[in-house]
Amino acid sequence: MKKFLTCILLSLLSLPAFGKRHEHRKDMKERASHHQKSHTKHRRQHKAHEHGIANLDMTFDQNRSIIDLILTVPMDDLVGFEHSARTPEERKQIDLKKEDLSRSSIATFSAKAKCQQKSLEVSFPESLHKKHEHKKHEHSDVRLISSFFCETPKAISSMSFDIFAKMPKTKKIKFRYTGFHDSTKKTGEGVGYLTPKSPKITL
Repeated sequence: MKKFLTCILLSLLSLPAFGKRHEHRKDMKERASHHQKSHTKHRRQHKAHEHGIANLDMTFDQNRSIIDLILTVPMDDLVGFEHSARTPEERKQIDLKKEDLSRSSIATFSAKAKCQQKSLEVSFPESLHKKHEHKKHEHSDVRLISSFFCETPKAISSMSFDIFAKMPKTKKIKFRYTGFHDSTKKTGEGVGYLTPKSPKITL
């Protein structure tokens, strides 16, 4: 009888723990689902690969002193083709463009903000999967990943993108920024377009 009562007591004591574990698993699933939906939403904000159109994502940290930028450009806009290099000339063309971009600064901020580009990574697709090489329309992108540090972040009022000079076939850059919070921008978000004739964002 004592063993029977002990088993019942242990079972009752384990119910809250089981409930907590169940709630924990449910919470984890909900967060995972929310993250997936958010990721999908952000990806849909930029349309699929389009020649002549680049995509720019910018993220400001809490103090706006660190800004991360990711610029995605169709490879054709930079070197005139999107397949993996098939000749020494094409390989050299990619190497020269990569070196040229690596010496660039993606953006220029308001002078009073005293911003400097701390890092820049230029990523060309080194090779395309062989099973796609026979297709007429291959799509490859080049990514420029950059990070800026600003000594006086509150002085940031604009950004200019002279990078257009390095991308002669790019007619438009679609941009999206997040995290730029101030008294007038409660959401801290913004979207828009840049062109060679209008390469400036006013924040």
